[in-house]
Amino acid sequence: MQNLIIYPQKDTPFVSFNATNHTLEISGESYHEHHEEFYRRVLDWLQQYVEEVQNDVTFIFRMTYFNTRTRFAFLEILQTLERLHANKGLLKQVIWYYDDDELEESGEFYQDQFIQLPFVLFEYPRGVHSFGLNS
Repeated sequence: MQNLIIYPQKDTPFVSFNATNHTLEISGESYHEHHEEFYRRVLDWLQQYVEEVQNDVTFIFRMTYFNTRTRFAFLEILQTLERLHANKGLLKQVIWYYDDDELEESGEFYQDQFIQLPFVLFEYPRGVHSFGLNS
């Protein structure tokens, strides 16, 4: 399966889904007005990947800002990861990085909604971002 790399725009995040090393990351800002189009591509790839994968997977959220519409897309992503975890037991970890209280609260919300997932929160210094680490 090919990797999915989507470079960030002003209002869309960087997506680096590496099917070789099984590290999937979304980072940056997400407030695109037509988020359905953007996240449909991401979710389609992820759903196919979940069906094919045979190795432990790490999913990383390293957001600096996202809007309410994106919040629902993240719920869909986490539901897909939940199926991977329940059906194959191959979800190694969901890592939620945050650098402010609002992002921390969002991570805690998702962690509470998906208590069966191996979900960890990590704080990093404000203003330090590492887009594309796994590409």
